[in-house]
Amino acid sequence: MKHLRKNRYVLVGLTLFLTFVACTLFKIFLDNFNVLGVIRTIVRLMMPFMIGFALAYLLNPVMKFFERNLFERAFRNSRLKKKRKLVRGLSVLTTVVVALAAFTVVLLLLIPQLAYSLMGILNNLPEYMKNLGNYVEGLVAGNQELANFVDTQMTTINDTIQDFIATAMPSITKLLGNVTVGVIGVVNALKDSILGIIISVYVLYAKEQFIAQAKKVIVALTPDSFSKPFISLVRETHGVFGGFISGKIIDSLIIGVLCFIGTSILGMPYAVLVSVIVGVFNVIPFFGPFIGAIPSALLILMVDPLKCLWFVIFIIVLQQFDGNILGPYILGGTTGLSAFWVIFAILTFGGLFGFIGMFVGVPVFAVIYTLISRGINKKLEKKGRSTATADYLYLSSAQQKPPQKDPAD
Repeated sequence: MKHLRKNRYVLVGLTLFLTFVACTLFKIFLDNFNVLGVIRTIVRLMMPFMIGFALAYLLNPVMKFFERNLFERAFRNSRLKKKRKLVRGLSVLTTVVVALAAFTVVLLLLIPQLAYSLMGILNNLPEYMKNLGNYVEGLVAGNQELANFVDTQMTTINDTIQDFIATAMPSITKLLGNVTVGVIGVVNALKDSILGIIISVYVLYAKEQFIAQAKKVIVALTPDSFSKPFISLVRETHGVFGGFISGKIIDSLIIGVLCFIGTSILGMPYAVLVSVIVGVFNVIPFFGPFIGAIPSALLILMVDPLKCLWFVIFIIVLQQFDGNILGPYILGGTTGLSAFWVIFAILTFGGLFGFIGMFVGVPVFAVIYTLISRGINKKLEKKGRSTATADYLYLSSAQQKPPQKDPAD
């Protein structure tokens, strides 16, 4: 027994040592061969394809809508030999034209308004700070000590803003001196976007062929015990991702429009800018409404504190409508996660991948959660145990032990 225990300790120590050596060698390999640089180069080269597949994935529901409800009905009685290709080509063309037209209209409507709002904020910032200071001083006029404290803090904030502006101007000048680098970056981004649009057209037109080829490779290179569950998992993942992402984008667009209508009716300043902020951040589940409302409320606070209060009330009502009526109607139960796991997914993936991680973290974690849950349920079924979670609420340690035979028997 002692010999076996000693061998076990030696095996554990040897495993830890070999793990340490492997990690060290891997670190040396990364440092000497610039693997990260190679990965960045590959990602940069593949960027048009990544953009193309992402656009195709997002536009696929739109294309299916035009294909099923418009062109298939229009050519239902046609005897053309290549009717299927014609229907698909017209559907793809219509989808791309509609998407580009919608994107162009949004840019033409938003960019001038956003530029006007931002210039107004920068030009009127000292006046806004002065008005805010006067408003706060009026609130604390009856308490001289509090008034002095607030006055000191407002002076400090104003000086900080002025110093920031004075410090930022040389940086802006220096940035303008490097405008060539920025132009090259913009040109590369524009090139990748144009190539991505072209690639998305090819992917949408021949999506069934791409899917069949991918399945063919998986079935050829992997055993059936892996390929069949994997293909089923990809199909379910597509259902979760497609339903969540498209639904969340539609939901955020509606919330942005409703926010613009509401802020315009209430006479809020910077209605377009505020609505864009609220709509963009609304794509983040749970935390999105708060993240978007805070900077928007601060912008309105500098102009009119009373309107800021009305804006906060309006946003609370709007988000209650979104969370309890609009969101569940559009998204339904696409993820199946509780509020706790939604928060966990957003914080974890947001910390790892930033804004994109906060957006896609929920559907990604939903897939991971489903895999783990299925694995646990299979193990429980092999043991002849219940898979219902509620059955384990009052399970004691004594119940987990096998029954003991009576010595008297």
